[in-house]
Amino acid sequence: MTGKKDDIFPQRCHLLLEAKTLHDREVLQRQIDVTDRQIDQLVYKLYDLTEGGSA
Repeated sequence: MTGKKDDIFPQRCHLLLEAKTLHDREVLQRQIDVTDRQIDQLVYKLYDLTEGGSA
């Protein structure tokens, strides 16, 4: 699967490396963390898992 959604994570990581201020880095890191949690939740739902193991 390719497309704009697949490009979001690398773009944000690249922006994080290029962030000029601490505030910019913190904002981008929070966005990455939220995206990671959303991905985790989707995977748990897709495979009928819980955070502690299988359902």
